[in-house]
Amino acid sequence: MDEFIKLLPSRQRRSLLKGLTNEQRILMEHVRQSRKENGGKPAPVKSHVRDMIVIPEMLGLNLQLHSGKEYVSIEIQAGDDWTFRRGIRHYEPEGCSWDTWDRCVSV
Repeated sequence: MDEFIKLLPSRQRRSLLKGLTNEQRILMEHVRQSRKENGGKPAPVKSHVRDMIVIPEMLGLNLQLHSGKEYVSIEIQAGDDWTFRRGIRHYEPEGCSWDTWDRCVSV
């Protein structure tokens, strides 16, 4: 694990050196239990932990992360660089600015 930590950027390296949070520890316990029960090929693991740093033990895992509305399935593979963030579309109605929004919206 120490060799892996040396390869990470500073933010991820510092957070792993501090240790895992309780939620992250519980997620890792579920991952290990899933692998143990299914003979190496883990079953999907549902979680709300979206800030977990992907460690080598999680490769090949199928996570179902909660997006606030539903569970989104993510398969962790070697070489993938992903974040669990979706873009937010802000739009401005035609002919209105954000300053006059309340006067432009017809209710």
